[in-house]
Amino acid sequence: FAGTYGHKYMYLANIVVGSDSKTFRVLVDTGSSQLVLPSEFCNSEACRKHPRFSAAQSNSAKNTSLTLMIGYGSGPVSGHIFEDRVCLPTRGDQSAVLGEVLLQTPPRELCARMQFLAADVENDEIANSPFDGILGLGAASDDPAVGSPQFSFLKQLAAANKIKNAAFALHLTNNGDSELNLGGASEQGLAGGQMSWWSMSPLANGYWQFSVCDLTVDGVPQHFGKLEVGIDSGTSLLAADNDLKNWMEQKLQGGSDCSSVNGMPKIGLKRHDGSTLLLLPSDYIDERDGRCSLALMPRFSRDNGQRLRLGASFLRRYVTVFDRDNARIGFGVAADDMQAPQLVQSLFPGDSSTSGECEDHEMNNALEALGSFDTDFDKVRDSDLREQQHKANSLQ
Repeated sequence: FAGTYGHKYMYLANIVVGSDSKTFRVLVDTGSSQLVLPSEFCNSEACRKHPRFSAAQSNSAKNTSLTLMIGYGSGPVSGHIFEDRVCLPTRGDQSAVLGEVLLQTPPRELCARMQFLAADVENDEIANSPFDGILGLGAASDDPAVGSPQFSFLKQLAAANKIKNAAFALHLTNNGDSELNLGGASEQGLAGGQMSWWSMSPLANGYWQFSVCDLTVDGVPQHFGKLEVGIDSGTSLLAADNDLKNWMEQKLQGGSDCSSVNGMPKIGLKRHDGSTLLLLPSDYIDERDGRCSLALMPRFSRDNGQRLRLGASFLRRYVTVFDRDNARIGFGVAADDMQAPQLVQSLFPGDSSTSGECEDHEMNNALEALGSFDTDFDKVRDSDLREQQHKANSLQ
């Protein structure tokens, strides 16, 4: 059952911080926006297992005197904001190798000064993780504590003219090297030689988020209406709200012995113009010890109206470009992907039979509820007016 087992669950990179050149292993996370490192003042047993940032040991460190608390799905972290020199070791082509087990550090570094959170308090899940910190590569936000350029490693690299722009691409794999490419990805190296660009949702605000008009099962519309979808490399699998999770369990739950996986349907995320992102069974089924189950995270928070969050299992299917400056996300297919023909055909349908706006069921339901409220209010108001008029007539 090809592709359902042996999944990597996190993608890590090395960074080097400060004049003392201390190396930290960080989780590459598109679902958050800050660089977070353990502080020398984080004295829990779990923290002491990791390298910790010490401003006293880095002559280039600057204390901003600001504090910050960040809430993750696993719990909060809090501490002080510092500014220092941060470097990402890369190969000559401005790409960094990612993996659960870190590979040899390439010889070249890209460096910029930026602000980051030195965490004095970490939740147990993060402190006990195999990585030291989190490299947040989230989208722009109206919240200055989240989306300010000084917190963005890529914006600071671009401002220092180290890279041409703040876009980046992720090409994640189970086998071979996974890559973080700074500046985007070359479309010429993709199957079909093109990237499908999707505008970010107006609701995104700090998240890499887009809208789809419907879900399909083997091409058949499911009439969900408009859905908000997020992309989070720090999430291992898929995550969904309760209604969507229940639907997936009913529609997609195959035999736990994995005997029916190859015959399970393809799920589509369909845009208004017909362009569709396909999820194959290996993208939403996880096999462990010979038993199969839906690759769904146990926790979900509906940030910015999201109903579905696509994690690393989805990002292994597509080469994905995150273009912060142009508020868009690009999806392409690796040229050596055996599934490339069907994936490219769905992304670029020759004759788009659909166009226009998505039907937004949630908005319609809200408007209907508001309309019912208005109707009830009008009835009560008219009844009160009639009663007042009747009393006035009685007094005459």
